[in-house]
Amino acid sequence: MVSNILNYVKNNWKQFTWGLAPLAIIAIVFAFPLKTVPVYTTETYYETEIVSQPYTVNESYTRVEPYTMTESRTETVYDSYVSGSWSHTFEVDKPDATITVEFDGYSYHPQYIVFRPQDGEPAYRFWPYDYWGSQTRATIKVSYPEDVLKYKTITGYRDVTKYREVSTEVLKKRTATENIKMSIWGYLFR
Repeated sequence: MVSNILNYVKNNWKQFTWGLAPLAIIAIVFAFPLKTVPVYTTETYYETEIVSQPYTVNESYTRVEPYTMTESRTETVYDSYVSGSWSHTFEVDKPDATITVEFDGYSYHPQYIVFRPQDGEPAYRFWPYDYWGSQTRATIKVSYPEDVLKYKTITGYRDVTKYREVSTEVLKKRTATENIKMSIWGYLFR
């Protein structure tokens, strides 16, 4: 059967040639790069960029804090020379106050008297007497506790976020357009 087909083609070759020739010419013309076509390609590339990078630092800081402290205050109410019949009156408006009366100037030793107004009774009593008509120095002092506002400096530590500029390689993409000549067959079947 194949030999019959080959014999038929050999005997009618002119008709086959005239029928296939236009198809061959069209196929050859469509194979030439005649059409200009834009081709889009995506490219990846690295680019160096400066970015802010956070980092944490432990920093010290100081602050001033108030606090209350109880201190003993002493005020001199009277300080003068006195003789035998001496008296001095004053008011004490401080709670828990201690009054100290000191006599100095006698030849044997200084003498003291201490009163505690909150108790109502003196704790120690010894009054000087006029010894040979001399004078003695009398000093009266009032001592009392007092709340005093003071300030102290406290050093603490805290984490602080700072930023530094760092160069970094960043992967980027871009689309490139390229115009190329393409055959019509390639354009139709792409």
